[in-house]
Amino acid sequence: MDNLFKNLRNDRKPLAGRRPSKSKGGFDLQLIMSDQRNIFEQLLQKYLAEIASFLKNYPKDENGNYEYEHKDKYFSINSEKNGDFAYFIKNNGAIVGFVLVTRAHLVLESIENNHSISEIFIVDEYKNQGFASLAVKEVLKIHKGNFEVKPFSKNPAAVEFWKKVIIKTTNGNFEIKTINNGSKVYVFKI
Repeated sequence: MDNLFKNLRNDRKPLAGRRPSKSKGGFDLQLIMSDQRNIFEQLLQKYLAEIASFLKNYPKDENGNYEYEHKDKYFSINSEKNGDFAYFIKNNGAIVGFVLVTRAHLVLESIENNHSISEIFIVDEYKNQGFASLAVKEVLKIHKGNFEVKPFSKNPAAVEFWKKVIIKTTNGNFEIKTINNGSKVYVFKI
């Protein structure tokens, strides 16, 4: 897999310590096409391994891969019509992570212009460089409307990230709803 990412970076070295570039050829969100699904699924396994580190007995399939029941909906013929979008987060041609946007369903009614940022992941070597924040800002520019975000409560860094990003993005104009399992969901409008 490491060779795969080297090719995707166009043989550029990691940008450790540098801020994401917004200039041409710099930071970008790229809709993931079906022929790129294998790359996405490799990144998804890294993300799920990170999630599994906070949980006991995260489910795996017969091949030892972590299960993620919703991945197919991002690559169906009707994915965009259904409000399901998968994006690579890129910087200078390198894939540094992904973000998944879907129709809201936890607190908001599942209708057009009600969105949820369901997952966001940054590869370890690119963490803490601002890529996740830039990705969220770009998603909010692309998908206008109402949003809900449910941070993974067992990951304190994720909870703090979302709290900071949502406060900054909305100027404090958001609500926190509690759902049946006790999880907190941020709800806001862009």
